[in-house]
Amino acid sequence: GHQFGSSHGTERIFRYVYAEREYVRLALEARPLWAELEAEAGVEILTQCGGVDIGPLAEIELLQAGCAAEGVRFDIVDGAAAQALVPGLRLTGPIGHQSEGGKTNADLTLSTLQARAAHHGAIVRFEDGVVAIEPDDARVRVTTASGVVYEAETCVVTTGAWAEPVLAGLVDIPRITVTKEQVAYFRPTVTHPWPTFIGHGDVPSYGMSTPDGLVKVGEHYTGPEVDPDTRGFDIEPVTWERLLTWARDHVRDIDPEPVKHLTCLYASSPDENFVIDRVGRIVIGVGLGGHGFKFTPAIGMHLADLADGLGWADNSFTLDHHRSGGPGFAVGSNGHH
Repeated sequence: GHQFGSSHGTERIFRYVYAEREYVRLALEARPLWAELEAEAGVEILTQCGGVDIGPLAEIELLQAGCAAEGVRFDIVDGAAAQALVPGLRLTGPIGHQSEGGKTNADLTLSTLQARAAHHGAIVRFEDGVVAIEPDDARVRVTTASGVVYEAETCVVTTGAWAEPVLAGLVDIPRITVTKEQVAYFRPTVTHPWPTFIGHGDVPSYGMSTPDGLVKVGEHYTGPEVDPDTRGFDIEPVTWERLLTWARDHVRDIDPEPVKHLTCLYASSPDENFVIDRVGRIVIGVGLGGHGFKFTPAIGMHLADLADGLGWADNSFTLDHHRSGGPGFAVGSNGHH
């Protein structure tokens, strides 16, 4: 319910389309779990509107290969057929199209998850910061700013942009870079059907329609590095003008002046891959960057399994996997790296 992190707003892309098979698999896991959440709560969170990828053919073919390896259909479409799929965009070449893509309502997701968690017995506390996490051989103690101490067998840490300070001295993680990204919202002058769209190339971009009828357009991983506690909400002039130019060049029938803008934080590992693992009594789910929301219920399921000691057969996101990847691994506060 606030705008200081990464998960606010009313729209996030849901897609299966990745060149990396582990992310295609994770999206395939997440989709039925989204449906389960919707059915349990009696709300509609995920809208299936299709998704398209625009950009160099070589990149689109890599995405197609990643999807095909996991049995997901991803078509490459050109000419009039492509323009018919996305009349709201100006297209100059082939596009990739995946009919089962869509978008999720982030604000509704958060409130629904919190409500369902409370229904199932969780105690949800807001505005009571964690000041200490102290694991020992038998338990882990979590102390909050109000002086309340919680004890349990396991502690799960999913603190986004605050991952490094919260985990300092506890778990060595890859360096988490926090950047401030910005998006613009435009009012369309003509009504078009809108799949979600991602523009590949020198400056990655993305967009989708919003529940209130606007068109959201943003850049991906281009914002300045910031401190999450002192970040501002002002517009970054260079990237802002480039974003507006991309929207004017590629999106048809919109008022060229945005009606509003929004900023959010990306908290990313060096290679933009997730960091999901268990070390002793602490489970971590950090470094989701700008592409984690679509996987929310699947990540939650795996974090719960790790907390229960069940593990996860896929080691694509473990600390060992990141360490073996070479440069970028942070020097932890205990000096192991």
